[in-house]
Amino acid sequence: MLIVIGTQTLNALEAAERLQGYLSCWGYPTRLRFAEEVRPAELSQEERVLFCLSTWCWISRPKEPADLLPQGASWLYQRLESTRPDLSRLRYAVCALGERAYGPYFCKAGSIYTQLLGRLGARPLQCRLELASPVESWEELGDWAMALAVSLKSKVQL
Repeated sequence: MLIVIGTQTLNALEAAERLQGYLSCWGYPTRLRFAEEVRPAELSQEERVLFCLSTWCWISRPKEPADLLPQGASWLYQRLESTRPDLSRLRYAVCALGERAYGPYFCKAGSIYTQLLGRLGARPLQCRLELASPVESWEELGDWAMALAVSLKSKVQL
């Protein structure tokens, strides 16, 4: 299973590494890739992808959704928007991180990607997780990972 990381300050990397650890312990092999390393055509070949995304909000009034994304995640978002690959075979989950000080943009990267993936035909494995950064307790991530593992086990391959 691919875990795509979109981060500017490496906050989402820690969450991705923890997810990788949980899932590996439960028998789900994973591989980590930064968003800027992923090509849209690759996503169309994947069956399951986890996205760990942090919101990058230095702009008070963003002109487009990509303005709120870390650089690598913005790059992938723009390529997905322009090439519009068929992601109908893709099942995904999103772990979003953000600072509460961002107000209405709290964890916005997660919702931006959720909307984009839906427009491209991908289907969620489970509800998006939103974590305040810096993360004070990783318990919620562990619970979410466990629910994800249960979901993966119960999903019938299509």
